[in-house]
Amino acid sequence: MKDSDRILKLKSPIHEKILLNEGYFYRHIKRKHSEVAFKCLVEIVLDPDYIYTDSRKSKTYYYEKKYNGLMYRVVVDQYEKRCKIVKTAYRVENNKKYTPKHTYCVYAKCEFMSREEWEKQMYEEVDIFYEMFGIEK
Repeated sequence: MKDSDRILKLKSPIHEKILLNEGYFYRHIKRKHSEVAFKCLVEIVLDPDYIYTDSRKSKTYYYEKKYNGLMYRVVVDQYEKRCKIVKTAYRVENNKKYTPKHTYCVYAKCEFMSREEWEKQMYEEVDIFYEMFGIEK
């Protein structure tokens, strides 16, 4: 077996078995998305910041992670009944925070923030609530 024919079996926070064919990575993913490194792709699957899907019934999952200051997305699809496969990976370059792919979040890594950041976020959310319902402070 050549190195390029190796298949990695990865475990993510929500999927027990995700297959990544190293040859497929170099022949297809790397050719179309040269900015994605093999190590980066593996780390995103093993430890994503978020995992999204289009709907509750969708069998396609979008793993996202900020890696070296840039946001990347790995697309994982159904392969067999209890097995997923990596279809593609790319850097997310648009400035939109959310897209239709973010419809249903199935996993979010805990994000820790300082007390000051938490209070600021809470005040912003309260302001939005007051504005939505037309309530005077």
